[in-house]
Amino acid sequence: MKIDVPRDPKTFLSFMDEVRSLSKGMNWRIGQALFNHLLDVRPLIADALRGSNIDPFYSNSTDSTHYKMAVKFIEMWWNEPIDKEIVPIA
Repeated sequence: MKIDVPRDPKTFLSFMDEVRSLSKGMNWRIGQALFNHLLDVRPLIADALRGSNIDPFYSNSTDSTHYKMAVKFIEMWWNEPIDKEIVPIA
């Protein structure tokens, strides 16, 4: 099943709406939808999260600590230039 989601959301809130749509439409975990969509629209932020202690990929719930911390991290970097180097997380 293909879900038509814009490739570059203009705002962080529209990005989060698209994550929820992807999670439901593709039957993905919420953390999987967050990471995969982030990889499409802000790959440098996704790379900074990948394998970190707040990597949200395996999160099943928006209540999980990994998911909440990842969302805060993404929001913090969201409005930076798309090619700006992101400080990785340990």
